[in-house]
Formats: sequence, structure tokens, C-alpha cells
Amino acid sequence: MKKLISIALLVLLVMTAAIIPVEALETQPWFHIVDRVAVDNGDLRVMVDSGVVITISGAVTVTTSKGQDVDHSQIQEGSKLLVWYPAMVSEYPQQAVAERVVLLNFGAH
Repeated sequence: MKKLISIALLVLLVMTAAIIPVEALETQPWFHIVDRVAVDNGDLRVMVDSGVVITISGAVTVTTSKGQDVDHSQIQEGSKLLVWYPAMVSEYPQQAVAERVVLLNFGAH
């Protein structure tokens, strides 16, 4: 009986893994400090302390750590961000497309 339950759980685990896209599993928050900011066709292109260039599209909502929506223009040099993005494109400089952004030091500029 225990063997049957173990097999059933393994099958369920494999089926669940097949349903969840790999990209969803790879998305995680990263802490960054902004070095430079540029606007490109309505999107924000942010170079951060690690050299990564992060694109924040106009469709992505930027929030404070308290959940308040803020305008993209509040992201400035020196801003501290938590940014969720999937695996980066392997080119130099490394680039990522933000899925979620939290501005940690809102109002501190």
C-alpha cells in the first residue's frame, strides 16, 4: 500500500511539474541599486549596480514596499529596487525584463 501511495505521489508531482511553466519557476526577486536610468520608447531602461540592464515596460506597475503604486519616474539614480524577472538573456551587458518592481526607498531622494 505504501509503495502504491509513493508511486501515485510521484506521478502527481511529475504531472504538476509539466503544467507549471519553467519561466514561472525561475522568476525571483533581486535586489539592485540603480546606476543609470533612460527612457526608451516609453519603457524605462535601468542599469543597476551589477551591470545588468533591466527593462521596465509601461505595463509593469511599480509599487513601494507598502504597496502604494508610484510613477516610473520615481526610479532614479541611487534608487533601491526589488525586481522580479526570469532568467536573463546571455549577452553583454546582461539584460532582463522586469515582471514586478518594488521601489524600496521611495521618498528618500
